[in-house]
Amino acid sequence: MGLGAVGSKRKWLHALSLSPMDCVKKEDLRQLPPGTTACPFQKPPEVAAVQAAKELRGLAQDGQQAQAALKALVVEGDFQKWRRQAELSKDSPVWLGNANAELPAAKASKKPRLEEPVPGISAGCASPASSKEDDDEEEEETPEAAAARLKAQENLSKPPKKGIVRYTFRDEGMLGIRLSRDVPPWILEVRDGTLAARKAPKVPVGGVVMSINGYDLSMKENPWAVKALAKRPVVLDVDWPIDVPMPSVMSA
Repeated sequence: MGLGAVGSKRKWLHALSLSPMDCVKKEDLRQLPPGTTACPFQKPPEVAAVQAAKELRGLAQDGQQAQAALKALVVEGDFQKWRRQAELSKDSPVWLGNANAELPAAKASKKPRLEEPVPGISAGCASPASSKEDDDEEEEETPEAAAARLKAQENLSKPPKKGIVRYTFRDEGMLGIRLSRDVPPWILEVRDGTLAARKAPKVPVGGVVMSINGYDLSMKENPWAVKALAKRPVVLDVDWPIDVPMPSVMSA
């Protein structure tokens, strides 16, 4: 249909150049959110950006809610969404994989706060200074610590269970894994170029660390397991994620 059949060409071109907001009555404009300058059927970019920022801040501030969301996604089997959610929760409280990891805030009042990391020592790295401190601690070993150490040695003497890959790290350097504060902890990140990334098979993101140097993490937090991360050798038993093909080897 030609434009001349229903009106002048100039009027049609003028109508097509108008913004949708130009066609809205003034009474209706007053009911729209402040700053609305685009199509009224969608949120303005400014409002959407503010809302998204609030959601991200709320997620970062409430670490427990973020971890609960991750657990729910695992139960549902949606591992693609789990990875995206894990990326969003990078700023939430997590272990950094070092012997001086801060305890969870919920239990900080019940347990003493661990010392700050020594300057110049990377997270998860073994150092002569830390080894010397560990030797001093072993000389003052309590009966409870001795019993836990014997139990850990017994666990290491047994082969890993089905679905678990045992990783042994003998070289000094950064492990490069970032763990959640769940019990047991999830592997949220494996940093490129680190010991964990160079393993074959590579330590999987989404795996669950069931034990460290034989110290069990499946039921409760274990202070000896956290300290073992800074020692060499260190042994991690990792429960393999179900959405990643299981390797043929049981140890690496």
